[in-house]
This record gives sequence, C-alpha cells and structure tokens, in this order.
Amino acid sequence: MRPKGKAEGKVKVTLNDKLLTGDDAGEDVKEGVVTVGKDRLYKLVQSDKPGQHVLKLEFLDSNLELYAFTFG
Repeated sequence: MRPKGKAEGKVKVTLNDKLLTGDDAGEDVKEGVVTVGKDRLYKLVQSDKPGQHVLKLEFLDSNLELYAFTFG
C-alpha cells in the first residue's frame, strides 16, 4: 500500500467480521487500523490459527493505493 500524495492514509482491518486486534494483528495494525505513510509491504495478520478466514480492508481515506501480490 502507499499514499497517492504526501499525506498519510488509514485503513481499517477486520478478520472474520471483527476488528483485528490482539495476538492476530500484524505489527503494523494498531487498534484495528493501519496508518499508511509510505510505499511498502504492511504486516496485517499474524495468526497461529490455520484455516479459512475473511480479511476485509476498509479505506478510511481516498488517497491510498493498494497492490496485491500472489506467491505460489
């Protein structure tokens, strides 16, 4: 993710329709929100519970861009 300009943006992160907090939150997630300040990979989820989950990202600002990578 990255901001389109110089201003930071925020993204709300939910996992299985619950705000992502606690042990499942990646190091870039604070109280269920990621602050995007520069172009880089952001660590969103850190879970030791394998299985099928639903990850949702809600962009709280209109100045962000997201790129997806698939490995495998």
